[in-house]
Amino acid sequence: MIFSIQKRIILLLAAIGICMVVGLWISDRMDWLRVRSLLEKEKERRSEFLDTAIEFRSESIDNFVYDYTYWDDMVAFVNSRDANWAEENIVSSLPTFKIDYAWVYGADFSIEYSTKRTDTINELKILPISVKEVIDRSSDKHFYRFYIKTGSDLLQISGGSIHPTLDKYRETSPNGYLFVGRIWTKDYLKKIGLISTTELTLMEPENNFTFSDSIILKDFSYVNYKPLVAWDKTPVAILSSKGVVEIASVFHKDAKTRLLILTLILMVILAFVSMFLIGIINRPLRILISSLKDEDPEKIIELVDRKTEFGRIAQLINDFLIQKRRLVNEIEERIKIESELIKAKEKAEESDRLKTAFLNNISHEIRTPINAIVGFSELINDPGIFDKERLEFTGIIVESSHRLMGVITDLINLSTVESGLVVLVEEKFSLNVLMHEIYGLIKPLVDITRVELVMELALKDSHSYIINDQTKLHQIIMNLLKNSLKFTKKGRIEFGYVIK
Repeated sequence: MIFSIQKRIILLLAAIGICMVVGLWISDRMDWLRVRSLLEKEKERRSEFLDTAIEFRSESIDNFVYDYTYWDDMVAFVNSRDANWAEENIVSSLPTFKIDYAWVYGADFSIEYSTKRTDTINELKILPISVKEVIDRSSDKHFYRFYIKTGSDLLQISGGSIHPTLDKYRETSPNGYLFVGRIWTKDYLKKIGLISTTELTLMEPENNFTFSDSIILKDFSYVNYKPLVAWDKTPVAILSSKGVVEIASVFHKDAKTRLLILTLILMVILAFVSMFLIGIINRPLRILISSLKDEDPEKIIELVDRKTEFGRIAQLINDFLIQKRRLVNEIEERIKIESELIKAKEKAEESDRLKTAFLNNISHEIRTPINAIVGFSELINDPGIFDKERLEFTGIIVESSHRLMGVITDLINLSTVESGLVVLVEEKFSLNVLMHEIYGLIKPLVDITRVELVMELALKDSHSYIINDQTKLHQIIMNLLKNSLKFTKKGRIEFGYVIK
């Protein structure tokens, strides 16, 4: 029996290993296919970019031909051959349009005028082709574009038939023909390569060799070949564009990294499976022991659903630990409730103590002015006192009445706050005006003491408007100042506001 289990484990591990190897090989092949597909798409995309770049760079000479062949002055020049006009309108424009050569032919295909840009080395008086044959065999009878070779130079030629300005659709017979040429220098190729993001090379066409686009996997590059044709559609040069697809290289590196990580993960999984199969009995026992030791039912969840003896034992342990945890939670909840009740009781007792102290203090505050009012009221009725004394006693009665009224007002405000009936009335008012008003009310009380009253305002009167409950704010500041005055024997009391 033991031998049978070991054999099955070995066979299972061998099967898993074979599946891993096959899977990794398939993944590697698929990654290479993705790289090839990426290179193919990038090759096609950059081939389109190359065509667009050539068209973009060719627009200047095409526009030059279009503008100059649809112009009354050009018709007149074909007939007059005015050198000054050519110098001002053709020669001076060649550098602007990056044109190296210009030829003007008459209606009978004879050369009427030719020039070149001053920095162009070679002289080319006429086109080294039959202009009549080009025009006769061209599919477009008014505009022509093709390439020619002159020595080692490749020339891009653009031409058109010359018509008056009013001949919008060039329906009249041509008055002549204008051709311009641009040399494809290394610098010009470099500029096209920058636009198309490729490395460009001009190659000679070979009769026995077929140029076909290709992909080079080893350096993640591609090569496109574009024939540059003459007027008769025969290739005069082959434009080779080579590009390296960095993203394909990055993708391949990432794929290799992923494959390595996947291999490591699979090896770890295989080792884990091996350990699991070898310790198929020891591991459940360790889980049960650890669960009992830590009193953690989460550790045996994976064993509970097993239809084995370990599963039944795990279920019993799980039920025991859950019941124990519920009991502990109930005890903790009761302790928490008891603690909250004790805190609530202490808070209530503290509230009663504060209320008692408050009532005692209020009682003192009320009795003091009442005693003064009653005592001095009886004294002023005595016919034996002088008017000066009676006037002084009357002032004390009035002051005590105001004091009693303040205490009663505070009690009413406190009752209103506790009952939740306080209503804030928001209004716009000047904070500086309020502060000056409070200063005027509290200053007489300060003047009879050894205390100095200082008011600080941070804003000008015109900028001190705020939105608040003016009455409540007035009461709060007055109460704070009165309380400060009550407990300040000497020194200074500062009030006001600052901007932060």
